[in-house]
Amino acid sequence: MKKSIYFILITILSGTLNLNAQTVFKFNTKFYDAIDKWVVFPKSAKDSLYSFGFIYLDVVAGPTFEYEGRINASGTELEKLVEDPKTKKSSFKYRLGKNTSAVYVLSEPELKQLDLKPEPDWLSIYNSADKISYQTALGSMYNANGKPDIALGILTKVYNEDKQNEKLLFELAYSYNALSRYNDAVKVLSAALKVQPTNGLFYKELVYAYTKADKLDEAEKTYKDFIDKAANNGYLYETAYNLAYSYFVKADKKGFEKWATEVEKSNQPQFVKNIQAMRQSLEKQ
Repeated sequence: MKKSIYFILITILSGTLNLNAQTVFKFNTKFYDAIDKWVVFPKSAKDSLYSFGFIYLDVVAGPTFEYEGRINASGTELEKLVEDPKTKKSSFKYRLGKNTSAVYVLSEPELKQLDLKPEPDWLSIYNSADKISYQTALGSMYNANGKPDIALGILTKVYNEDKQNEKLLFELAYSYNALSRYNDAVKVLSAALKVQPTNGLFYKELVYAYTKADKLDEAEKTYKDFIDKAANNGYLYETAYNLAYSYFVKADKKGFEKWATEVEKSNQPQFVKNIQAMRQSLEKQ
């Protein structure tokens, strides 16, 4: 019978495992620091067994936990309980995100005790991705989890090898913006737009960099290019919102209203609500 693969949201995993309980394991490692490691997740107080498996990076789907089985830690030695590979019909994969519980990374002696290879045989399928794709996915993972400093170190190493990779360019610029290195973000994005002049995501991120660097004239010029050249303007109102907010911070009512009007055209409730709140605040000044 062909094996099935079930992709289960990590919120399910967190809901059953992210509970406090006395344990022989110390759960103090974030999942993104446990890539290519065997790990144990916390258990509920009512459960006698721990779930364990392997965390790896899928360049398309992101960080993933491959559930292997359960561990009994009640005795003097760890005991693993897994299905017979010959009869196992399902593979359970959990996509990992910000709400994922901290994990315990199994040590080398514990791996030997549990008769586990340092890396499972199937890992080569995922690690066979080209270097640029893998490093970009790794940087993206760290950016998504609030670690742009780590992401930057990874992404800058491969930037010179491929300056046309859309995801790499965006993630690198995102890291610079998140670290308040706006001029560096501008350099990356300005060069990227010369190669990909219709990329709406680059325009959005470039306007953000200019607004944060207090270069609003450049930000407005870039917004105009966004309208004139971008193939996808899905980020247009978010970009206008960033401009409106920049003028709000400067208490520039005229500049704010110019961009507030643009934002209100979106009819997106959260944007409009925030614009109205900023307008009321300016009116009181």
